[in-house]
Amino acid sequence: MLNEALGRALAHRRVVRGRSCCTLGWEEPPGALDAVLWPVAASAAELLVSGDDLARVRVCGLYEDGECGWLFVDQTRSHTRRWCSMKDCGNRAKARRHYHRVRGEAP
Repeated sequence: MLNEALGRALAHRRVVRGRSCCTLGWEEPPGALDAVLWPVAASAAELLVSGDDLARVRVCGLYEDGECGWLFVDQTRSHTRRWCSMKDCGNRAKARRHYHRVRGEAP
């Protein structure tokens, strides 16, 4: 599935004029609804073949609760990041833990 998406994405990869010279960009044909997935497919493929960052790929801590299934690359110094986003999932998990602690219940 990734190879199919990557093939479609790379067919739209172009060298475009950048600030200093040239850079890699994306052709944006009108009506291409899957255009938003092209950079995602390319980044996923680059991550898979890089090897070194692959060990840092984690699934969100709320996956076990069935609330989130996002993947993220843990780039923290201590490699202890638990949620895809502290603003969303991390806040929700901490609020739930606080609620159960105040009520004297097990989470």
